Amino acid sequence: MNPNHHIRRNDLISLVILSGIFWGVWMLISTVFPAIESGFLFGGAIVLFMGLGKCGMNANNLSDYIQSNKRFLHGSDSEITTSILGE
Repeated sequence: MNPNHHIRRNDLISLVILSGIFWGVWMLISTVFPAIESGFLFGGAIVLFMGLGKCGMNANNLSDYIQSNKRFLHGSDSEITTSILGE
């Protein structure tokens, strides 16, 4: 895919928006409720750590990716899977 592809652009936009929300909530908590800031950060770290197990190329992630981006992909699911895996 080229760098201007819709999927990558949308993923980048989501990453920026979600990071901004996390940062905003973190700043709010650290300003208003400083006693629970460490709990917020610890909970965020646990979520990120647990998400690492879902990274990588496996059948579930690939099928979710194809279903989420179906409007940008052309062909049947098996053709798309073959083109992504390069088989």
